[in-house]
Amino acid sequence: SISADTHKFGYAPKGSSVILYSDRKYIHHQYYIQPDWTGGIFVSPTLAGSRSGGIVAATWAALMHHGMDGYVKATKAIFEVTEKMKAGISAIPGLKVLGDPKICVVAFNSDEFHIYRVADEMKSCGWLLDCVQYPTAAHIYIVPSHTGPGIADKFLQDLGECTARVRGQPDKLTGRAAVYGMAQKIPDRSLVSELGANFLDALYSTA
Repeated sequence: SISADTHKFGYAPKGSSVILYSDRKYIHHQYYIQPDWTGGIFVSPTLAGSRSGGIVAATWAALMHHGMDGYVKATKAIFEVTEKMKAGISAIPGLKVLGDPKICVVAFNSDEFHIYRVADEMKSCGWLLDCVQYPTAAHIYIVPSHTGPGIADKFLQDLGECTARVRGQPDKLTGRAAVYGMAQKIPDRSLVSELGANFLDALYSTA
């Protein structure tokens, strides 16, 4: 079986992911069937009882709009920018690329300072880097918007400048470096999960 998130590099709306089963028997684990519901026999292809057909139509439209040639062109551009980012980040003093990125994600960290500080500095320049843990790193997820003229060059320029500022005060912990750095060191991971639940509670609060 194989799944595909068409909302990513299919450039379709979110909620349009698909799964292709290698055998018909597996799809039965996806169904929700309640034979004793008071409203009659309830049968749904997924746990969700109601889904919008608009997402399916929009996904089909995205696939038809881009076509095979469009997807191939976009993929080649992403691969080229990935190589450029990998080489450019490796050349910045204080940073090191993790592994040997081949597709669209370039992760990097530092032996000199907390890498989340660079991510926070980049946010002030208009760039949003994802922060990851185990190992602690930041990464850029390359999409077609990064392949435009001069975009990669501007990113690498800003990253170099932000890194230089952080290297000037390597022991200073602020922003995500302080919050997430602390969370990673909590041995009881259930406490971290509880903090996450409290955060979501605050989003739902109407007080």
